[in-house]
Amino acid sequence: SDADTGESAASRVEELFARMAGDFDSSAQAQTDPSYYTISLRMCAVELAALGQRVLYVEQASMSSLSSPYRQRLYVVEDAAPADEAAYVSRVYAPNDEHLYSLVGLCDSPADFDLDMDDIYERTGCEVWLDWDGADFSGGTSGSDCESSLNGAAYATSEVTVGVGSITSWDRGWFSNDQQAWGATAGAYVFERVTGSDQ
Repeated sequence: SDADTGESAASRVEELFARMAGDFDSSAQAQTDPSYYTISLRMCAVELAALGQRVLYVEQASMSSLSSPYRQRLYVVEDAAPADEAAYVSRVYAPNDEHLYSLVGLCDSPADFDLDMDDIYERTGCEVWLDWDGADFSGGTSGSDCESSLNGAAYATSEVTVGVGSITSWDRGWFSNDQQAWGATAGAYVFERVTGSDQ
């Protein structure tokens, strides 16, 4: 196996990035389980040199209101340092509020992305740590480090699996007493790819 060579690690982080890029939605899951909403998840590569080579603009919206996304982020996908919690990490940045509207629909023309480091901030503690299990990349956030004030929550957690053609994501908010404040209760959302990563 070449699993221990640097070359395979380099190509694997590229594979993770390629699996994440594209248009996904949860419509199949919502049809079989009405407790899940029909959500669009769009991720497209954008250029922001200060963040490195693998930067995704991420937009999540209800399929009924695609022009009003409820989550807009930048994910920076990279090899984690050997001492870190997992092999790969997706660091999370958020655009400053005044830029959110101008970014809506950016994945239709990702070359138009023109934010710089002054326009974004890192959501420290919200990074997702991922390991490769031979078929999928899976992992999540660490502990209660990701602050969230949504619905009175104190922190948020995310459990993620990046497969071939699908991404499962279980995002939940928690009160300071560790009771759940928001998010799905039955399990992860399943986002199935609706476009190729070469769009």
